[in-house]
Amino acid sequence: MDKEKYINSTKFIYDTLEPVLDKRAEYLKSLYYLTSPRVLIGGTYIDIGAGTTSNGKVFGKSFKEVILLDLNPIDIKEEESKLLKFIQGDAQSLPFKDSSADLITLISIVEHVENPQRAISEAERVIKSQGYIIIQVPNIYFPIDLHTGILNPFWFPSKLRKTYTKLFGFPNYTKEVYSLPTEQEVLNLFSTHTYLLETHKVIYPITFIPLILRPLYWVLLKVGILNLIPLGHLYVFRKQ
Repeated sequence: MDKEKYINSTKFIYDTLEPVLDKRAEYLKSLYYLTSPRVLIGGTYIDIGAGTTSNGKVFGKSFKEVILLDLNPIDIKEEESKLLKFIQGDAQSLPFKDSSADLITLISIVEHVENPQRAISEAERVIKSQGYIIIQVPNIYFPIDLHTGILNPFWFPSKLRKTYTKLFGFPNYTKEVYSLPTEQEVLNLFSTHTYLLETHKVIYPITFIPLILRPLYWVLLKVGILNLIPLGHLYVFRKQ
């Protein structure tokens, strides 16, 4: 990807957060532990759409096997290679056996998948009975799009969304972010064999926020808006 295309992609703003990705994973794991404080010893953990090694290192602590799956290669440091295993693959067609994982995470992934129903069906197939599936997605009602820093494109009709995002320098947005599902829409993705344990509001510490958005974020924190309209939600599901 050349420099201009990179800057005009949603990946650019994500990469600016790279120094805090481990801390973000710790924060999300702490929300998960509010629902299920059980620490799994051994077993298999799969991070779908891993992007980096952050979730694997944090959520994967105490697991015997930690697998990072992504469409693109992930750079795993030599000292991490004993813990982390990378497999290149698609969330919509997982290269794993049925009932082979104890924990699966999809962190900021569902909105980037063209067929989220298929991705969730695959996660349900792979997770063991009594295993956990964790999903984190941005909040469609939050005014700022966390991928780009502009006014939430999903507040515009779908026919105008591409024009709007292109106008602000993100011509590939609609090819990278397909949906921002509500809680009910997330629930509808699952079969009756998997049930929602709890939904948590995602309100990151201000140090996790890109510098350009921090002044606005500080105001939203101070006046309590984020308690009413959080940045996103973390859903904890368990398979029967």
